[in-house]
Amino acid sequence: MARDLFSRARRAIAEGRRGEAVDYLQRCVEQPQHELTHALYLWLLLLGNPRRRADAVEHLAKLSRAHPKRADLIAAYGLALQRSGREDEARVEFKRALQLDPTQPIARVASGVKGSFDVTKLDPLLAAIFS
Repeated sequence: MARDLFSRARRAIAEGRRGEAVDYLQRCVEQPQHELTHALYLWLLLLGNPRRRADAVEHLAKLSRAHPKRADLIAAYGLALQRSGREDEARVEFKRALQLDPTQPIARVASGVKGSFDVTKLDPLLAAIFS
């Protein structure tokens, strides 16, 4: 069930239906067999909503602390900090993420590594976050 909802969310994002994608992802993370990546994408999408941004920052902070070896979670937390105007803290998180995984697309794009934006185009969810 969670995988099906995640697939629907990806399709909705690819078709420009962001609100519908958030709904699918929220339902997805309520499933007992959801993956951490599903929650990651939910909170990344919610960063785009000013009313939900503080919640997203808080949840991404918890995820990055709970999984300190997951470069994607650390980079997402960095992006949340950046979108909240906390640039210095964001740079620290991007650096941490890139030390764990030099190819981490969120950290590369958000920290301005040349040629990185093309990587996010391969994933409709990441493309939506940076568009």
